[in-house]
Amino acid sequence: MNIFFDLDGTLWDSSERLYRLFRDLTGIDNLSKEEYWEQKRNKVSNEAILNSQFGWGENQVRAFTEQWLMRIEYPEYLKLDQLFPFTTSVLSRAKSSGAYIYYVTLRQSASRVEQEIKDKGIDGYCKKCLVSEAKTTKESLVRDSGITLSADDAFVGDTGIDVISAKSLGIRSIAVLSGFRNKETLEGYNPDFIINDISELYEVL
Repeated sequence: MNIFFDLDGTLWDSSERLYRLFRDLTGIDNLSKEEYWEQKRNKVSNEAILNSQFGWGENQVRAFTEQWLMRIEYPEYLKLDQLFPFTTSVLSRAKSSGAYIYYVTLRQSASRVEQEIKDKGIDGYCKKCLVSEAKTTKESLVRDSGITLSADDAFVGDTGIDVISAKSLGIRSIAVLSGFRNKETLEGYNPDFIINDISELYEVL
């Protein structure tokens, strides 16, 4: 069995990185992390937050987005990502059970992803890390990888993109509530399973 894991929000918590960068780029300090993250989980974009809540104009929002894309994977921000306490044990169990593990991400820099999974000590569990480098989709990453798929395989992630990718690939979709989207949003994509986080993975596999 192949198991494809998204990274941000699935294997580790990226909420502090996103909030810190938002605050640093905007100078806005009257929006708490909890308030910001609740909106993100409800699928409210940064652009919408800035426009509707803080009255930013089109040029300001465009400049923000450019800086966001440039800085979101800077090492000083990536170090804010925190591995979930159960991640290592889940990956270890999956590998011990004979599953082939792959990490799949839309990150821009493959080298920084590889460094981050190494720094977090989870590089030894996966056969390969598939990184789009902002050039393709998760579905295409998997299709073009040469990996032989079966209906028993699973794609585990925290967004609608992950669910859609799984369905397009003809494998099981397992959505987690530990990341970027809430349950109501994820239910709209009709995943095969919704779990709180990957500590519950073997309740549905």
